Amino acid sequence: MQTPLRWLVVLCAITFFLGLGNGAIADSDEAYYAEAARQMAMTGDWLTPHYNDTVRFQKPVLMYWLIGAGYLLTGVNETAARFPSAFAGLLLVLLTFTIGRRWYNASTGFLAGSIVATTFGTSAIAWQALPDLPVTVLIVFATWSLLRALSCNPIDAGNRKTVNSDSHRLTWLLAAAASAALACLTKGPIGIVLPLLVALPLAYWKHANPGVVSPGPGRSIGLRPILPIIAILLFLVLASPWFLVMAYQHGPSYLLHFFVGENIARFTTEEFNQTRPLWFYLPVLAGGLVPWTPFTILWIPDLIKALKARTLPSPTSLRLVVWAAAPLLFYTLSVGKQPRYILPALAPLAILLARSIQRQLTAQPTGALYKQSPYNKACISSASFKLHCFRIHNDQPNLMEPVGATASIVTLLALSKEIAGRGQNLIRRYREYPKALGEVRDRVLQLEVQLSLLSNVQKNISEVKVLSSEMGAKLSDTLSNTKVTFESIRNFLVQHSDEGGTRARLRWVRKDEAEVERS
Repeated sequence: MQTPLRWLVVLCAITFFLGLGNGAIADSDEAYYAEAARQMAMTGDWLTPHYNDTVRFQKPVLMYWLIGAGYLLTGVNETAARFPSAFAGLLLVLLTFTIGRRWYNASTGFLAGSIVATTFGTSAIAWQALPDLPVTVLIVFATWSLLRALSCNPIDAGNRKTVNSDSHRLTWLLAAAASAALACLTKGPIGIVLPLLVALPLAYWKHANPGVVSPGPGRSIGLRPILPIIAILLFLVLASPWFLVMAYQHGPSYLLHFFVGENIARFTTEEFNQTRPLWFYLPVLAGGLVPWTPFTILWIPDLIKALKARTLPSPTSLRLVVWAAAPLLFYTLSVGKQPRYILPALAPLAILLARSIQRQLTAQPTGALYKQSPYNKACISSASFKLHCFRIHNDQPNLMEPVGATASIVTLLALSKEIAGRGQNLIRRYREYPKALGEVRDRVLQLEVQLSLLSNVQKNISEVKVLSSEMGAKLSDTLSNTKVTFESIRNFLVQHSDEGGTRARLRWVRKDEAEVERS
């Protein structure tokens, strides 16, 4: 078994199977299936389900058969009643991994499978003897098979020639028909309705836009009419015998009661469930994706970009969007809404979410330990989330310590490989840090010396400014005194000398005065 598959099995062992038999069957819906299967095993009547000796026509027979077979193998107990749901959860995880790996890559597939294995929606339903997870994995497989049968994209087969071959299309049409038939035997007509709601709009889009959906040269070859006819015949061969025998034994009114009263009336009237608002499934979806709900914000930039550019997503993303939207819209229009009805949308949503997380991780630097592979993130989420769910669903405090120990071991094993590789890189980097720190220290010391010199220069400049101001004041006083002195001498000479001599002296005095002024 490949490493990703081993880790997914470990995750499912913790989130689906650990503590499966703890806690008595208390929910009324769960009790109906567990007790009707017990009576079926005890009485040997494997045709008609009974609850307290009253026929139970609400649901088909496959879930009762699975639980009854478990009772025969292990005895009547809670683990046997819930095992089909837990095992269906494991199959859903592996199927999601397979789809994500084929349509994108192994990392995206592993992360998508880990999301399905650790969400609240699947973990909560896996611990209940209800048909919702078995019918979900059958619907998901039928939808995927039908998309592959109608596809002309090489990612759905080895090459374009194989995709367009009759053998390829017939193989996947038969797989879809068989899976849809088992889904109808598990919970009714939705086993065929939901796959068709996904595949038919995409098939129409492929026919109307062959270059967009299947890029590349050439055109796809359409389905030969005989191929879907063969698939329909297989579906009827597998799904109809039990219904026909029930109609023979209990009268044709059984068919009317089941298909009209238990399905159409449940969808269109308040007979079974009270009316709920159109936005009912938005908080249900957010709660079902816990603890991965915060990562859905990664869809917002791509959505805004697509709306601004008015472009559609890639063909693969378009498939997943339609696949997730079909059951959500279908049950939103229903009058009788139940949270677990939208489980078939979980697989495509997990793949879309895993793809967004992978792209974000690829775009970010990988230096921090937290930005490790989704491989390890999924294990950490699984371990912590399992403890939370176990505390909610099982009032067994004495088992919390072994559960915590097991979860811790799984987490440590998941982290060990990643830490070892990253630790070696960090050690090599840290060995270079002392030399770099020494160079930084020398540069800092040089800067300190330069700052000290600049401070001294600034101080000297300030002192020079003060001295210059003082010298300028003294020089101005000296010039003023000299001028007064020369004025006194001139007046004295004017008074005590003759006119000619006086003029000569005055010229000499004025000349000296001018030279003094210039100096």
